[in-house]
Amino acid sequence: MISDLDLITRIMNKEKDALTLLYDQYDTHLYRIAVNMGFDEAVIEATITDFYRTIWRSPDILLSKKTLSYTMTHLYIEICLKRDKNKKAITV
Repeated sequence: MISDLDLITRIMNKEKDALTLLYDQYDTHLYRIAVNMGFDEAVIEATITDFYRTIWRSPDILLSKKTLSYTMTHLYIEICLKRDKNKKAITV
């Protein structure tokens, strides 16, 4: 198994297979977060896509003093909350 730091380094080096490994490792976890936040399938798909695009563009956001799991969870929740806020603003 690849270490978190090695995985982040490979993503920073734009190795697509490393992003795939990250996706495979966290997809179910992120999906459950979105379901628990009450999002439907379309929104879940969109937030997960946004999430991995954000990581690909700025992989340094994964560098934290916390664990990779903690960082991934909190970053994804931020994206979900932002999308939820935008959705509510549009429907008002």
